[in-house]
Amino acid sequence: MYEMEEKRKMKRIKRLIAMFMVAFTIVALVPAVSGNKKVEAAASAYQTSATTTSVTFKWVKYTGSRTVTAYYIGYADAELDNSSSIAMDMARSKKISVSATTTAYTLKNLKAGKKYDIVVFYGYNDSYGAQTGYHYSCYCKTLYNKVTGFNLSDYYLPASETGKASFKVEWLEKKYADGYQFVVYSNGGTQIASKFCPYNYASFDEAKYNASYRVRVRSYIDCNGTKKYSAWSSYYYIVMQPKITSAVINSKGALAIKWDKVTGADSYEVYISTEGGRLGFKKVATVTGTAKTVATFNSKKFSKTGTYYVVVRAVKKVGSTLKYYSGSDYVLKVSPY
Repeated sequence: MYEMEEKRKMKRIKRLIAMFMVAFTIVALVPAVSGNKKVEAAASAYQTSATTTSVTFKWVKYTGSRTVTAYYIGYADAELDNSSSIAMDMARSKKISVSATTTAYTLKNLKAGKKYDIVVFYGYNDSYGAQTGYHYSCYCKTLYNKVTGFNLSDYYLPASETGKASFKVEWLEKKYADGYQFVVYSNGGTQIASKFCPYNYASFDEAKYNASYRVRVRSYIDCNGTKKYSAWSSYYYIVMQPKITSAVINSKGALAIKWDKVTGADSYEVYISTEGGRLGFKKVATVTGTAKTVATFNSKKFSKTGTYYVVVRAVKKVGSTLKYYSGSDYVLKVSPY
């Protein structure tokens, strides 16, 4: 009885080993996928160029024992669950064919910012007639349109005029972009910094605390080690928040506020609250200068025994209607005295 059980166990083990060997053989014959590129065992293919509506790619010539009569190309949107099957079916259909001496092709009329599953078969003849065989596959990407959706997500003002300010800008992510180029310009348009970043945000840590800047961004894809860029975005303007230098309640019960000028700002908005934090702020004035005396708040004069919170926000106007605002995180507390 014990021997029979051992024999059954050995049979199951042998069956599992056989299944594993079959699976291993299949995996070895199918192109592996690593990241967003397919790793070919016996052939090589790679993207060489792109526009918003086209991709160009190359492949290594077939060097096997068969005589190649042509190459056949298939493609599909890589977001589809069965994109490889769709691309292979297209290649087998011989809808797109090139000569046996061709090793590059450009697909046109594609969509911007998309990733495509590309498959190339080779044609040959045998005793059964015309045949096709799998040669290689790869992924190719079209360029995106302009980067949009900018947002000033963070900034820092130094404690003194000699310190460095900083700001952080975010934009809408481009799913298949390999990275972005982020460029900072002075308010007058002189380039002062440029950097490459892998994510949809970037910081500039050498800003002046009372200045304005403009930035622009473009995405890129990596084509076999060469960056291919999208068009530049429109400019996004950064205006730093003014530093309040004084806020004093005068003898008439009015609050006299002064702040530093911000280069490039067209106007300033003044906000006051009695609640602190981010609550209860009301806009009490919009001025073009760097001082404002506010006579009343909530229809009452200011009391020297009360507590008030003041924010000044800079405004930059671009064109006839577009406005950019500084942050409003820095709040001055006017305490009783």
